[in-house]
Amino acid sequence: TAYEILTCDWSSDVCSSDLAEVACLAQKYPQIPADYIGYLREVGWGPIGNSTYVIYRGLMNADAIYDAKDAKELSHILFFGDDFSGYCGGFDTRRHFALVEVQPTDMSCLDTGKSFEDFIKEIFRRQGAH
Repeated sequence: TAYEILTCDWSSDVCSSDLAEVACLAQKYPQIPADYIGYLREVGWGPIGNSTYVIYRGLMNADAIYDAKDAKELSHILFFGDDFSGYCGGFDTRRHFALVEVQPTDMSCLDTGKSFEDFIKEIFRRQGAH
């Protein structure tokens, strides 16, 4: 599969209850990118590689991460992970679930122009985990 190269460096036991959660997530957000759902089904969630990025267990609303002011500005983003330094990745629900990254310095929301799969592969490349 597309994620075989990634799973060799990170062992994950995706159990049936996890798969049920992924199915519920896909049903709740039918526009969600298929490669994100595929990643959750094949790899699961948790830290990636040497733990410089984490994929959340499901999608999080901005109010679960940010203060009230910033959460209101980012309420259209469903977040899937972060790099432990304030850079959060998510899907912009206003723009057909485009993958975006929120910058911690000014809370700007930047379109990555990448698929979820390419975003994850870039994280592994940066870590040197081929």
